[in-house]
Amino acid sequence: MRHATDVGKLSDEFKHLFNKTIQGNINLFKRLSMLGMEAVKEFYAGPQRKLPSIGDGITRLAELNLFYWSAAVDHSLAFANGLAGAYERALDLNLTASETKGAQPAGKSKPRRSKRRGGKRTT
Repeated sequence: MRHATDVGKLSDEFKHLFNKTIQGNINLFKRLSMLGMEAVKEFYAGPQRKLPSIGDGITRLAELNLFYWSAAVDHSLAFANGLAGAYERALDLNLTASETKGAQPAGKSKPRRSKRRGGKRTT
């Protein structure tokens, strides 16, 4: 097993990961803030706003659950493949392309939003 001797390289990788985490948290905060503001607007729209039918409500909940499931699958596969890659690099393993081909995560598949609502997709 090879020891990491380039402290500068490790430091740069840590800085990059730290900056990526901070930027991701800032973006997530902005996104959640916008969701909160939209929810407040919808709440105060009150009686002027037409409520969806029960069928539309159930369909929206089902779509939401599919989006949750899709995100969980995509991220868990990416996480598991990232861990496998980290072990390979740490143990200095050189697997052939045919050995790693089956372990790659599938393309990001997102459930399709129903077309009858005409709303724009915000994922």
